[in-house]
Amino acid sequence: MLQLFGAKVRFLRRQQQLTQKELSRRLQIVRQSHISLLEQMLRTPSLEVVIRVANIFEVTTDYLLWDEIAVEAAVTQTTGWPIQQSVPQLFGAKLRHLRSQQKELYQADLAKRLSLRTQTYISLLETGDSLPSIDLVLEIAQYFSVTTDYLLRDTMLVEGIEIRS
Repeated sequence: MLQLFGAKVRFLRRQQQLTQKELSRRLQIVRQSHISLLEQMLRTPSLEVVIRVANIFEVTTDYLLWDEIAVEAAVTQTTGWPIQQSVPQLFGAKLRHLRSQQKELYQADLAKRLSLRTQTYISLLETGDSLPSIDLVLEIAQYFSVTTDYLLRDTMLVEGIEIRS
């Protein structure tokens, strides 16, 4: 997974005729060399960087994260996503909602299905006290048949979701 992330960033950057230095400034990354390492896939991006790249280029996180989506298949969103203040809380609320929609799917059951050692990590995710790895975001999106944008960026209120600031 994520083998094409760097190529997609390079493709998007070149489409908008940005230098690595300009992109690093927009992403609020101190060193331009970090962009170079990301584009060469010598450094794995954080979820925060993935979301910032998606926001800057107005593409979906699905496009950036799923290798099954071709580099040239970048589809620009017609509406911008709001900048997230609290990705862990949003993600946790969405995960809690999705799990509660499954009849009798307890945290321990979900942890087992995702090959996690204990349900404690699911609990930390649901309370917004931990941020998942990119691989886990992809697994959860696949398990619940939702997009990564739904989990990470979509602020559509779901009944019963309360997001802490």
